[in-house]
Amino acid sequence: IGELEKVFQVENDYYETLTQAVNAASSGSTITMLQDYETENIVIAKTRLSLDLGGHTLSITGDTAGNGISFSGSIFSITNGNIIDGRDSSRNGGYTAIMIGAAQTLEVTKVTVKIYDSLNTSSLNNVAFRMEPGSTLTLGEDSRIVSDSTDNANSGSIGVVVLGTGSMTSTTNLYLTDDAEISVGQFGISGNGSVGNSESDSDSDTGISVDKNKDYRGTYIEISNNSKVSATNGWGIYHPQDGVLVIEDEASIKGITGIEMRAGTLELLGGTVESTKTVNTFESNANGNGPTTKGVGIAIVQHSSKLEVDVDIVAGDVKGYYAVYEENLQENDDESVAKVDISISG
Repeated sequence: IGELEKVFQVENDYYETLTQAVNAASSGSTITMLQDYETENIVIAKTRLSLDLGGHTLSITGDTAGNGISFSGSIFSITNGNIIDGRDSSRNGGYTAIMIGAAQTLEVTKVTVKIYDSLNTSSLNNVAFRMEPGSTLTLGEDSRIVSDSTDNANSGSIGVVVLGTGSMTSTTNLYLTDDAEISVGQFGISGNGSVGNSESDSDSDTGISVDKNKDYRGTYIEISNNSKVSATNGWGIYHPQDGVLVIEDEASIKGITGIEMRAGTLELLGGTVESTKTVNTFESNANGNGPTTKGVGIAIVQHSSKLEVDVDIVAGDVKGYYAVYEENLQENDDESVAKVDISISG
């Protein structure tokens, strides 16, 4: 019997696989990775654990679609290294690198997560983080989400999918702080517009697999300090759900359209929101299943769900063919349009 290969360390013990290390770890333990490691889909159900990548790379391999690493414990943190989801070599889409289960908490610091862009002809995106209702994700110091693109696959990726709880009483919470960065293809951050009834579609054009009968309202997203969110060929932030989006400090949001608000509240307290569309043109078309507008800094287009839209621009720089654009593309009735409120000051 050969000597145990020391890949993971938990206190004074060593393990060959991540599953063994997780099973052996007690609450409050730190699992330290001692060398690069490959794993197929794995569920981590322990609570209050820390994974220190030790400057190494954790690669998600195999050909099983869906979630690569699923967190269903309670509180978890990942630090210091790289995570690569290399499963979609054919770039067909539908792969999620990390899933944060309902009501779970994950904190990420000094970690780069890399995913593939799916083919531009694909109906599905690949996702770095998927947040289930009630979960909390903090992308902290020097954390990055990036996508690997090619000529025919340079838009099929989402940095973070935020699925709300169905209520603003208890929300799904995303925080970007301390120079965190998202740089992907189609959506830096995206919610979902389903309100759980037959009158509203479920934003299938975003390429997010969801239950359209569920209500995904109830999110809180805060982007602060020098954090950056960008989408090379899409929307920095697509916000079709009832929730709160706060941009402040020196944060930067960029995309063909920087932010598209179809429902919910935007508080722009600082930073930059910018359209990076290289051709000086503007496009805007009705869409009950996804985003509508290209070429502007902030687009305000009430969704077919007819929810309130409240945009408060207090400070910061907004740039585009139009800096701010509002239109009733869905031809919602007057009562619904009266729920749209825009304030620009300072």
